[in-house]
Amino acid sequence: MKYNDDYAACKATYATQRIYSGELDSDKVTRILGVKPTTFQRQGAIRNPAFKTQDLVKLNGWSFSSKDQIESRDIRRPLDWNLDQFKNSKEAFQQLRDAWMCHATGYRPQAMEALPFDHLKCTS
Repeated sequence: MKYNDDYAACKATYATQRIYSGELDSDKVTRILGVKPTTFQRQGAIRNPAFKTQDLVKLNGWSFSSKDQIESRDIRRPLDWNLDQFKNSKEAFQQLRDAWMCHATGYRPQAMEALPFDHLKCTS
């Protein structure tokens, strides 16, 4: 595929895969997928200790992003790069499927259905 890394309509692009679960913590998701997250959150932790209100994180979260990894204005490049990181993870995603919700930064859940992982099931 030929990418247009200087695509004028975008200042910058990146892709993020996120898994949220009340059941699985980020360490277990990492072990199952074999991919380290770029960020994570732990259920019950204080969301932002610097704020006056001490809101607690409601769900465990595991995120993997192409931000700061791939420089391109063409969203296809960071999407492809992210998907390449998970190319051997079909069985792992099937194992996680019932315990997670997915969110793609900048995309509606319907857009996730068009990605080449036909085994992903997204809920909004």
